[in-house]
Amino acid sequence: MDKYRKDLERMRAAARGDSFKLVDGTGYYLEPQPGLAVEKTRFVSECIAADYERRMRPEPHEHYKMLCKAKDRREAMRLFFPNWTPESVQNPMCPYNVWVLVSEGHLEDVPFAEDGWVDGEWQEVHPIPYDPETSHV
Repeated sequence: MDKYRKDLERMRAAARGDSFKLVDGTGYYLEPQPGLAVEKTRFVSECIAADYERRMRPEPHEHYKMLCKAKDRREAMRLFFPNWTPESVQNPMCPYNVWVLVSEGHLEDVPFAEDGWVDGEWQEVHPIPYDPETSHV
């Protein structure tokens, strides 16, 4: 009977996706692939569009908020971005400063658009972070 329980638990874990521990001791489960990749790509695309259109970014996805609360943020980052290593400068698919997230546990926007001329006016790109106080849902 124990063999079947172990098999069942392995199947359940695979269906839930990878997980990491949060500071409060609870676990946080990421979506299994390819759903996680689709969600990350969709969110990054929304951030890129917001930066290029010089508008407010969308609310941070729950995954990024939970990465900030991870007990071991480096290990959680490796689960979320498997190709990331501590020697990496910045993951090009991360809308936030990876090093600030890993070392300090908060989200700092990284611009996707470049400074330049827009409608005859020079504009420096500073991502407009999501603001729950002014956002209307």
